[in-house]
Amino acid sequence: MKVLRFIVFIIFFLGSGVFLLPLAYDSVLFLVHQHASEAIARVHLRFVPDKEFNIHLKAALEENEIELANIIREIGTEQGIEFEPALISQLDKENGSWQTVSRNSRKVLEGAKTGEITSGYAMAGALGSDLFGISDFRDLANEFQAYPDYNSFNVSLSLVGVVGTALTVSAIFNGGSSAVAGVPLRSSVTAIKGAKKAGKLSKKLEKFVSGHLDNIVDKNAVDELALAFKKIDIDSINKKQADELLELSKKSVNIKALEPLASGVDDLRVISGSSGFLGLSRTLAIADDFNDTARLSKLAKATKSRYAGYITLAPKLAKSITKALRILLEAIATLISAVIWLLGLVWYLFSAVRLVFRRT
Repeated sequence: MKVLRFIVFIIFFLGSGVFLLPLAYDSVLFLVHQHASEAIARVHLRFVPDKEFNIHLKAALEENEIELANIIREIGTEQGIEFEPALISQLDKENGSWQTVSRNSRKVLEGAKTGEITSGYAMAGALGSDLFGISDFRDLANEFQAYPDYNSFNVSLSLVGVVGTALTVSAIFNGGSSAVAGVPLRSSVTAIKGAKKAGKLSKKLEKFVSGHLDNIVDKNAVDELALAFKKIDIDSINKKQADELLELSKKSVNIKALEPLASGVDDLRVISGSSGFLGLSRTLAIADDFNDTARLSKLAKATKSRYAGYITLAPKLAKSITKALRILLEAIATLISAVIWLLGLVWYLFSAVRLVFRRT
């Protein structure tokens, strides 16, 4: 009878271990590596109910974000989520070859034409069309039409974009390291401006970036630049006028003060390189500051193409683990349970060995 009891206990322990140990392993990775491991996303997803997956899938379909919808479906399927059949049917239809090509081409063209970043493909279009910062001069001209009541955030971003373009072009023709700073600065400015135009930029991130811009841009030099723009027709501008505007724009920006901003946008470069334009656009929608983007850049490197889906389903991934207290406590509790499980298993195995030796 004792042997049978021990066998039942061992089966129970092994059965529970199949469920518990993978969770405990993820908890260890979560606590040790934090945002540098995909385990942090899996731990966060334990608290995302099935209905949230369906809500986000439906929202992605309604916004025509099929790439994001596919990622959510992939993650949900792996988690054993039951999606609404109607949503899956709609997604399968949208994944048809013709629909995919037509939709993505339209989004790229919209991004290139309007500069509004409503999706990853729209961002690709906006960045591709603005490689040399043409929209920065147009945005400056439009804003200065209302001088002195211009939007300082848009003007400051455009000026930083002009400087980023100048650094890049200078390095291309003359050699040097300035392109390293110029390229991410140029692309990040376009991304932030486009997200703001489309209403997809986090309000807290906008306020945070604006604080940096206040330290970078010389308001007196901007006044001089505004007067220069008023004397020029941007649609018929010649090279001499363009060079004059470029010099005035560069005078408006404190290059040395760019370092904190350049450091922050480098994280955006990492996110874009790891998870694509979709990941970058989702980051701009949920991050509050450069501490968030620094953490998310690590997560993007760890999760690659799934990154956009993870932060959509669990936006608290942008925060430090100490700010996700419920998740932190659950991870610790899982580890404690695993330790108790291991101790219990060792004790029962030890008892079984003792029983065998007693019988012999």
